[in-house]
Amino acid sequence: MNPRRLVVCYSDTGHSAAAARFVAEALKAETETLTAPALRPGRWGFFLRALGALLHRPARLAPLRHDPADFETIVLCGPIWAGNLATPLRGYLKAVERHLPRIRAIVLTYSGSGAPKALKALRDLIGDPVAMVAISDAERRSGKDETELSGLVARVLAAEEMWRATR
Repeated sequence: MNPRRLVVCYSDTGHSAAAARFVAEALKAETETLTAPALRPGRWGFFLRALGALLHRPARLAPLRHDPADFETIVLCGPIWAGNLATPLRGYLKAVERHLPRIRAIVLTYSGSGAPKALKALRDLIGDPVAMVAISDAERRSGKDETELSGLVARVLAAEEMWRATR
């Protein structure tokens, strides 16, 4: 039996979306793109998004297309804002709270800093997933992101194989 997989992504700049596409193709996964209609564009919107991330506020999301209960493995992809989880990622975690154990892998993208803090926040919220990577703009530009993402995919597939063997 092939496990059903879902890659969930929020992306402003396209960097998280590119990582999510890579992972979804490699895992032959379905995709869910998060949208947060209330988030404002522009400089004022950037300030409000950063403030929301600093205050650990979840964004209100548009209705989800996929029920996480239908998937064995969920991979969450999104950006780090102001050294914290982006508010749409927090919104998704809140919306699917009872299905958090299905989130097996995390991909975060970032421009500045704050990756360790954001990864710790995710561990505090969901426990220890099978794989977590944080990809900086420099890693993305150099092509190192593909190595990181390939490693994440390999860890997810190995974990699924192990789970199947123990059933």
